[in-house]
Amino acid sequence: KWLAWHRLIGVQRFIIADNESNDGLSDILKALEAKGVLTRIPLPTRPGVAPQIEAYDRIAREHLSGADWVFFIDADEFIRPEGDRPDGLQSYLAAIPDDVGASRSTGRSMGRASAWRRAAVS
Repeated sequence: KWLAWHRLIGVQRFIIADNESNDGLSDILKALEAKGVLTRIPLPTRPGVAPQIEAYDRIAREHLSGADWVFFIDADEFIRPEGDRPDGLQSYLAAIPDDVGASRSTGRSMGRASAWRRAAVS
């Protein structure tokens, strides 16, 4: 769902830092990487090292060449262009003046965390 949504709104390249959790996600990421859908960066969690900061640093050093814009977001965060228009992200980015080097967005909770439950997906 996350990949499909971001592809729909125009994200063209995905670089995923994989902390190699034991929930099966690494296997899914490996399969998607084999199909050319994303680039997976194995990044096992290390004691005393903040995993997000390490991921940001490594991705910035190794994978940003040629990128116009970069979004650092988690798997539970979705970029939502105004009006949910599929071209909304591209329109937003195109309207930013060339001398602007960064932009930020606000977050919005979708749903209720207390409503989450582990269940099979059908």
